[in-house]
Amino acid sequence: MPRFLILSVLALILPVFTGACAPTPTQDPLALSDAGIGPVNEDTPFNITVIADLFPNLLVEPGQSMSEGEPYPVIRIIEGDQELFTIIPGPALMTILRIEILSPFIALNNGGAIGNQFSSLMLPDIVPDITPPICDRGLEELSAFTICSAPPYTHVHLVFEGEWSGPDSEVPPRAILDEWSLAQIFWVP
Repeated sequence: MPRFLILSVLALILPVFTGACAPTPTQDPLALSDAGIGPVNEDTPFNITVIADLFPNLLVEPGQSMSEGEPYPVIRIIEGDQELFTIIPGPALMTILRIEILSPFIALNNGGAIGNQFSSLMLPDIVPDITPPICDRGLEELSAFTICSAPPYTHVHLVFEGEWSGPDSEVPPRAILDEWSLAQIFWVP
């Protein structure tokens, strides 16, 4: 076999074996971290054009939510027929107040996703005693929920729902919370 042909074949197959042709890993555009979700962080303005540019492969549309009977604008991020998350504006409608993750497709590093039980996320070796300020009862529209911090994250909060006949102002005991499910994940700058 001529030397030129051998070198040509080697030039074609060698990169495959060395990984040179392997795609370079990219950040998951929907990765949730303490810094934000994908490219959205505390410096991202509440602006639909900016948000749409950050998620070119997703549907980014304006929406409206209500708080205490008052409407306010939101930005919804949708893939197919699944709403992934909603961006809530700050008081002047210029900044992001919080992001509400609604889809099980966006998870925490520990695998925590919408629908997971409290007991699978708040393990005793991670959070040995669930007492305030780790978990608090939600207020207003969230009064039926319990909202917990998610160590080691400082900007991520977990919103749990479940059955309990105790007072609305109190966090249910751990034995009750263990049966509750993750309803939403909040990211707060």
